[in-house]
Amino acid sequence: MSLNTWSTRWLRTSFILLLILIGCSLMLFHELSTNRPSSGSNPSIQKVRLMINPLLLDLEQNNQHLQDPGIREHLLNIAKENRIELSYIGLDGVVLLSSSPATEGKEVNLRSVLPYDLNHTVKNTNGEDSLNFAFPVMDGPEGKQIGNAVFTVPTSMIIVQETLTSLYIILGVLLVSSLILAMFLLFMKRKIRKRMLSPIHQLKEHTESILKGQYDKQIQYNRTDEMGELYAMLDLMRSEIMHLSEQRIRQEKAEKELITNLSHATLKLQLRP
Repeated sequence: MSLNTWSTRWLRTSFILLLILIGCSLMLFHELSTNRPSSGSNPSIQKVRLMINPLLLDLEQNNQHLQDPGIREHLLNIAKENRIELSYIGLDGVVLLSSSPATEGKEVNLRSVLPYDLNHTVKNTNGEDSLNFAFPVMDGPEGKQIGNAVFTVPTSMIIVQETLTSLYIILGVLLVSSLILAMFLLFMKRKIRKRMLSPIHQLKEHTESILKGQYDKQIQYNRTDEMGELYAMLDLMRSEIMHLSEQRIRQEKAEKELITNLSHATLKLQLRP
């Protein structure tokens, strides 16, 4: 395999791999831009607190007056305005107040219906994904827990999308690095042709000239690198071959003259009486 073929294949393979890398990066960037992953979504405790605190405060202040229809309607209206479903459960497990009137007065298992973490199982309410979580209801003056408030909040109101800035930065660096690598490969391609392939082709032409006996054509290469040393050695070899060739030609000419002179002298001796 010639050096030209090898360098061409190597550069072509490098460019193909580079294009594949750039293509994959662009596809990933497009996917991230058009379809943000849901795995990067987390409930925001700040949003939950801001939504729940007014309702929870009213519930704690009016827990002794829940039998009053006006108070009950007021609490349920606040929950409805904030798109929250409320269930107020006593310490004995009886539902005292609920956005679903059918569940009021029923006894529930407190262990199964009181999710205190924000990553509780998502359920679907009226076609919308929601999260269930609970807060203890405290008695203000005494500071004792008097019940539990279970809130059902649409996930769209409390979910915070994690930013993908770091991933975008990585993709940006990857794309910029790929472009720099592409420019470097183009630069190397030109350098290989200029510094290696072109001088080697010239060396081939000079060698063919020497084989044809054209010793008078001086070999020049205006660089001081390894290729310049090779050119200098080849030119020195050309000079030596030219010198030996000229010496051989002079020697052959002298031998021919000597033979001619000897022939004439012999002929003269033979012609004498």
